[in-house]
Amino acid sequence: MVKLVKLVKLVKRVKFNREIIERIITPFIDDFISRVDMDKVITLTTDVAGSVAGKTIFSQATGVNLGKAIVSQGVASYIAGFSVGGFLLVGAEVSRSIYTSRYLRERNPAMYVKLNKMGDYDLFYYLIEDVVRPYEKACEISEVSPEEFNRICKFFFGGL
Repeated sequence: MVKLVKLVKLVKRVKFNREIIERIITPFIDDFISRVDMDKVITLTTDVAGSVAGKTIFSQATGVNLGKAIVSQGVASYIAGFSVGGFLLVGAEVSRSIYTSRYLRERNPAMYVKLNKMGDYDLFYYLIEDVVRPYEKACEISEVSPEEFNRICKFFFGGL
């Protein structure tokens, strides 16, 4: 019941738009980016580009803006796949919001706390779960096997 009240207050308080989606997605992408070995990514892109110029361009273009680029792509994916208007009109959405928030709390307590401290945004997690789940999974893999995480990054950044 407490979560339902928080959700209702959140919906009344928050003007739901692209900026809100970016704010919800950003902690997940920041966590992913913090685990990426940029030297390996730059080396990979140099191999792919085949030149020092490719390395320089990639490093300048993505050094600081890599997270923003991924967040923008995530927001675009979200907007393309979901209509924002009236997202809580159906009772099932309220239930899904609450249960997905609980699932996040159990599976990824650090992200749950970050979103919750942002103003109960954990209740909006269900809206972006499909977008950020691959990044969460990659971060989980990095905890268990850094080598496997580096392979994932190779595939991910090799396609850039």
